[in-house]
Amino acid sequence: MLRDTEMRVLIALHNNPLGDINSLSRQAGISPITFVRSLKKLQTEGLFDKRGYVSSQISFSAVGMELVVVFMDAPQRNWKKIEEMCDKHPYTSYRVRCYGDTNGIFALFAMPTGSLSWLLQLLDIMKKNGTFTDYRLHRLLNEQIYTEVDFRLYDNRLGTWSFDWDGWAKIIDKGNSVQLKEFPPTVLHHMTAVDMQVLKQLSMNARKEKKEIAKEVGIPAYQLSRRLKFYKQNNVVGAYRILFGLAAVNLITPALIECVVDAQAKESIASAASRLPFQGNFIPTGEGFVLYSTLPAPDFPKLADVLLQHVDEARLMWCDYASSVRYWFEGSEQSNFRDGKWGTSKELLVDGVLSDIGA
Repeated sequence: MLRDTEMRVLIALHNNPLGDINSLSRQAGISPITFVRSLKKLQTEGLFDKRGYVSSQISFSAVGMELVVVFMDAPQRNWKKIEEMCDKHPYTSYRVRCYGDTNGIFALFAMPTGSLSWLLQLLDIMKKNGTFTDYRLHRLLNEQIYTEVDFRLYDNRLGTWSFDWDGWAKIIDKGNSVQLKEFPPTVLHHMTAVDMQVLKQLSMNARKEKKEIAKEVGIPAYQLSRRLKFYKQNNVVGAYRILFGLAAVNLITPALIECVVDAQAKESIASAASRLPFQGNFIPTGEGFVLYSTLPAPDFPKLADVLLQHVDEARLMWCDYASSVRYWFEGSEQSNFRDGKWGTSKELLVDGVLSDIGA
């Protein structure tokens, strides 16, 4: 059971993920020493990622990439082979096992602009050789919406969540909408291999001391400050994710819902999705959207019930939280980024991956 002090720490991080210790401790109503001690305790107990507490979520379009969603339906005996393919692919962003309408693997790939055909070719080959029974691929039309856990709604003594689903449904019923964000333009032509190394460090630990990052990538601190300012001005970082073990607060049922819906309804649902108090992603696609949200187990039917009233078609799935793998931004790898360009050869993205997994 999380103590009240630890809950205050989590709430403060949710409200200000990059805040300094003094401001965060004031918000939490505890001393800076107690705040730091609680952070270390949570990390020692494995409730925070061992590398850090907060991850920078890179806006892939700003670095010349396109995020795509892939559902891979396959016999269970082939799941490890698909996961191995994701591990070996240089541009995998996330993967998790899913059950329901699709039984197999849900994955996100951040493909260099213009290289999507190689991913399609790889998937087609794996389908033809029997690894998949089928797959579905979606391209994003707008920036995805990130949501984070609102720990204020969690009762750490009872281990229960309190969220007004009826009130949430009314946001959609009233037709409240949010204008989905356009992708930021690419600034890849202004970036070097050093930038990719910095972004990798930020993706692992956005709160890492700047002098440590500068030392890691081999540049002076003042130069790093200029690069960080450049990233902010050009929306290179889209959001921040708290790297907390959600199972500790009974968030063990990642809901995965793939929907077909018209553009107007999609914006209304996006407005509601942006107010979900659980960690997840609303991913706008050409046909509608994909919603991935880690919920309390009893709340999955409540979410599904609301969405089914407003969409044309829906595929409902849930995911195996323990099988999920988040891949850090790997732009610093020499095989991926060289001479100001992403590696996009068939040898890297198709032949190399197939060879590595023995296919």
